[in-house]
Formats: sequence, C-alpha cells, structure tokens
Amino acid sequence: MSETWIIPEKFVHSENSTDGSFFVPGNSSWFSGHFPNMPILPAIGMLGMVYDTLSEYSAHHGIRLTIREMKRIRFRQILRPESHFNVSISLKTGDEVSQGTFHCTSGGIKVCDGMLVVKVESIS
Repeated sequence: MSETWIIPEKFVHSENSTDGSFFVPGNSSWFSGHFPNMPILPAIGMLGMVYDTLSEYSAHHGIRLTIREMKRIRFRQILRPESHFNVSISLKTGDEVSQGTFHCTSGGIKVCDGMLVVKVESIS
C-alpha cells in the first residue's frame, strides 16, 4: 500500500520562471500526528512542494539545479487538509549559480515566501 503525501496537478515553465499546482488530500501522510484534532501541513511539506516545482523546471530545461540555500523564508498562513497549493518561482540565471524568489499561495492567500540560491549544472 502506497502512502499519499501530495498530488501534483500542473506545472508551467518559462525561461526564468516556473509555477506548480498541488493538492494536499485529507488522507496525506503529512497530517499523521501533526496535530491530532487540528491537522496542519508542516512547513517542510510546503518547502517540499517548492523543491518539486524546481525539480520539474530542471527536467523541463534539461539542467540540474541543486538548492544551495533557502533563506528569508516567511510562513504566513497554515495549510489544512484538502487544500490547493500554488508555487511560483522566479530565477535570475547565471553560469554556475542562480538566485531567485518563491512565493506560495492557497486560495489566493499568500502562505509562504522566500529566496533561493541554486547551483546550475548542465546534464551531459
């Protein structure tokens, strides 16, 4: 039996940005014990969706992006079961290191945001 964590719904990529849409089902393993009678998605689950969106962008562009740093992260709202979650990432590309920002929303409300520093490598 496989566990359900999140359900990716859609990814849209451009040259220097990417957007990912996810659904967090009520039976997600993220909610197991976090917290009884008042389940919320842990912050690491939100950052995991940022990572997944960046990974899809990497695959789409045929490059490898390794997150070196996530900073100035602000969590503004909690995310409950049965929520839709959207991730938008903007990158300023460089030869070996790229910097960017991300912001995440649910129902049009900002949930979290922050900055990324990633290492850029070509896949040969």
